[in-house]
Amino acid sequence: MFEVHNIKMDADEVKIMRDYFMNKYKTKEISKTAFTELLKTKFETKHDKHEAKKSLKDVKHKLEVIKITPVTLIK
Repeated sequence: MFEVHNIKMDADEVKIMRDYFMNKYKTKEISKTAFTELLKTKFETKHDKHEAKKSLKDVKHKLEVIKITPVTLIK
């Protein structure tokens, strides 16, 4: 079914889908109707772009004040 619609999923995405359907329908099998219903679901962005940019700017400023680079945090 995925190949017909040119949908590619990595292992993590497959696991997320499997877990979602297991939790919602209590089964490992996914019906075509249930899958179609999921594909038609409209997901809403629950964050404010302006607030996100402000938060990022605040974090960058705080890192400059304490003299730590973002790369240092990742290591």
